Amino acid sequence: MNPARLIRRQLLSLSGVGLALGALFFAAALTPTLIPRSYLTQGALAGGCFAIGYFAGVLWRRLWHYLELPEPSARARSVANALVAVGCLLVVILALGRTAEWQNSIRTVMKMAPVETAHPLKVCAIALITFVVLLALGRLFALVARFLAARTPRLVPRKVANVIGLLVAALLFWSIASNVLIRTAFNALDSSFRELDVLLEPERPQPTDPGRTGSPASLVKWTELGRMGRRFIASGPTATEISAVTGG
Repeated sequence: MNPARLIRRQLLSLSGVGLALGALFFAAALTPTLIPRSYLTQGALAGGCFAIGYFAGVLWRRLWHYLELPEPSARARSVANALVAVGCLLVVILALGRTAEWQNSIRTVMKMAPVETAHPLKVCAIALITFVVLLALGRLFALVARFLAARTPRLVPRKVANVIGLLVAALLFWSIASNVLIRTAFNALDSSFRELDVLLEPERPQPTDPGRTGSPASLVKWTELGRMGRRFIASGPTATEISAVTGG
């Protein structure tokens, strides 16, 4: 199949309601938070929020169809989708344009230097990649659910078979995510923090005072304190500094 035709087909299959809610969720993800974010974190978060909004819109559309409520004609739906697409584009552009201002409002409170740009193009690219990956996973989940529902014995009513297929697919995806993805992510984080914890910083030398923890005379070895423990010991006040405050 022609790649251009395949991409066009996938774009036309997107839900207008899902895109509208996704754009609103995307804009909300760019608003100020308690913690300043890099463009990588911001893009991944915005893309995830867009996907959540899109899936909520798709669920609403499916519920509307399931309840057999009146639906607009194909022409009215095409016009509405075009208007929604233009509105979504405007919302995304306006939100990206104010990202730097929103981030600087937090950085000012946190006593951090302001940023000249929030890298809107990079944020948009990372968000798009995140959304495409999550959309592919969502469609794969729907495909597996339909496949399992079709394999359910014919003695079960169709709607019950759909529920069974949905539940089995959810259990399958959750098992894969929890046993493979989550465990791999935690193992990678544990390995990274373990290597960081044993790193000896040259700016924090081992104390020589016999009364200090981690000194050669201490029962606790300097290498066993961990990175944060060594930071705490090295940053502690000296006896002279304590005397200057207490007068003792």
